[in-house]
Amino acid sequence: MSSHNSNRKIILAFAFIATGVIFMLRLFYIQIFDDKWLKEAEAIVEAREFVSPSRGLMFDRHYTLMAENRNAYNVKVVLADFFKHQKSFDTLAFCQLLAISKEEFQSKMTKALGAEEAYVIQTSLQKQLYETHKTELNEIKGLNFKDNGGSLIVTVRAARFDYQDTTNLASMLGMKKELLVKKLKTAWRQPILMFAKRPFVQLIPAETFTKIGEQLYKYPGFVAEPVLYRYYPIQAAAQALGYVNETGKEILESDRYYRVGDFVGATGLELEYEKNLRGKRGQLFYLRNAYSGKVKQSMQNKDSLAESGEDLYTTLHSELQQYGEALMQGKVGSIVAIEPQTGEILAMISAATYNPNALTGRDFSKNYQNLVLNDSLTPLYNKAVRATYRPGSIFKLVQSLVGLQEQAITANTGFPCNQKLVGCHNHPPAQNLRQAIQNSCNPYYYSVFKRMIQKGAQPSIFRDAAIGLDTWYNHVSSFGFGSTFQTDINGLYKGILPNKHFYDRVYGEYRWAFSTIYSLSIGEGELLVTPLQMANLAATIANRGYYYTPHLVRRTSLHSKNPLFTKKSYTTVDAEHFTPVIDGMEDVVKSGTGRAAQVREITVCGKTGTAQNHKKNHDKKIQMFRDHSVFIGFAPKENPKIAIAVYVEYAGFGGTYAAPIAGLMIEKYLHGEVLDKKKEEYYKNAVIEKNQPIYWVSPKPQ
Repeated sequence: MSSHNSNRKIILAFAFIATGVIFMLRLFYIQIFDDKWLKEAEAIVEAREFVSPSRGLMFDRHYTLMAENRNAYNVKVVLADFFKHQKSFDTLAFCQLLAISKEEFQSKMTKALGAEEAYVIQTSLQKQLYETHKTELNEIKGLNFKDNGGSLIVTVRAARFDYQDTTNLASMLGMKKELLVKKLKTAWRQPILMFAKRPFVQLIPAETFTKIGEQLYKYPGFVAEPVLYRYYPIQAAAQALGYVNETGKEILESDRYYRVGDFVGATGLELEYEKNLRGKRGQLFYLRNAYSGKVKQSMQNKDSLAESGEDLYTTLHSELQQYGEALMQGKVGSIVAIEPQTGEILAMISAATYNPNALTGRDFSKNYQNLVLNDSLTPLYNKAVRATYRPGSIFKLVQSLVGLQEQAITANTGFPCNQKLVGCHNHPPAQNLRQAIQNSCNPYYYSVFKRMIQKGAQPSIFRDAAIGLDTWYNHVSSFGFGSTFQTDINGLYKGILPNKHFYDRVYGEYRWAFSTIYSLSIGEGELLVTPLQMANLAATIANRGYYYTPHLVRRTSLHSKNPLFTKKSYTTVDAEHFTPVIDGMEDVVKSGTGRAAQVREITVCGKTGTAQNHKKNHDKKIQMFRDHSVFIGFAPKENPKIAIAVYVEYAGFGGTYAAPIAGLMIEKYLHGEVLDKKKEEYYKNAVIEKNQPIYWVSPKPQ
């Protein structure tokens, strides 16, 4: 019995020893003679995929959704898989499935091949050799050189490389020609590109993709990924909200956050708050075979989740915005409405406008070209902040305030309506400032401005005018004219507010006087303003001497209101001087040229204007168009809730179109509805076209 057990132990021991020897011999063979596993190990590389975050949403002041994200799909191409099955690939059927032409297929494939990645072709270019050929090397498109301490790293962007003389290039780089040619030919075939998912067709709506998704398996190399695309439910405020566009070369090179195929804010709030809206990209790490592209192992311990972008809570009143766009249908111009107590923009209308969803999804390029090339009304141009106009008679409000501050006049100063000084319409003579504003008397403001410019501080009228104009300039600039607001609205124009240096450049130093610049007195001449600046003027008068910076966003979901937007900006005019001006504005609407802006049960204060509209053409002739209709105002008179500026191009007198449109906007905002439906429909349906120009040789005949 014991002998039997002893034999079993010997057999088991022998088996264990034999097994161990076999494993050791196998391991020795693998390590010394067989390089299969060594190659496999060398082929395993760490790879990662980026996970795009959800873009932040936008809401109006009452939390109505104005910009959201909707489901779509991107079709991408994996070049290695495509080339493997290229001979049997049915290009025609694939094009029909994606609703693209064969030419588009070739173009998109070329773009996929033309990757932006830079590939290393040399790791140690001697600096001395580089300096010898520096000028010629830097002129070669697609080559890049990076300092690596004692030497340079040379990379090539295959899509851009354009140089035929490989013999010369190899000599300049100190390489063998055969090696250089091989690296250049295989640059785009490196694993980082061949197994990457390259953008092919972007943003196919989910409802459209259903049929495509069922058939895509038939086409090797093409895969689909779910994405989100921008959508604007209100379909209004296109210029204010802006749009997103696919990242171009400049952005890819200047900001390492973005990848090929990403979308980035291009205009409006989408651009201004891009870093808030875009969120934080997530990353998925895994091990992959560099030659086959197969994933070997996930590395979840290194993964990071994508973080959604911040939401924007805007100042816009979406219902008022839509109403203003309806009133401006068939017209060219703008409306800007501001809450005086906060500087929050309630509505920003630029006419003509467009449906913001035209610049989302697959049809972006086609729609963009139509808007840019085929629409003479320039709907992409935000006239509310970029168009500049002569303010016309509205500027008499500023002249009144500066005149009071400079003691050139008092509230009871009167001037005769002497039309020998400057033309005017027939009205009773203004016996005080209030009547001057109500009647918009041109000779009155000619006299006021002259008192401010020619004060008699210097014997020379030229030097005297220079002193007077700069004093005037300092007062007027405190209202926000001649500069841009530090705000969240991009693309602002500052207009023109002339001073001494301006006229010195035009006429020469001390070679001009009041007689040269008197047209400024009635808001004409070289003076140019934007509708946003004029709406801010209305808010400043409503506040009796100060304003908050006009802005479009109250806060984001992670950040409170910008402190710059809570700070008062004071004018240089004392608050007491605003009372007679506001009284005059009340009379304009009650019984003057702004009667069409009246609103039931509310006291509206305003001022009409007729902005001259003429330009010199290339023949030095003046091209005259019908004047622009302008109105600014605020309401109610006490504790104002809304300040507004309306510009209607080619519409003539301020009281004919701008004033009634302003009145409708004020009534809509303060009462929630407009009772006079006939008036409302009349101005909604009115179409104002640019009339034919009248020519005369400069200067205009008297």
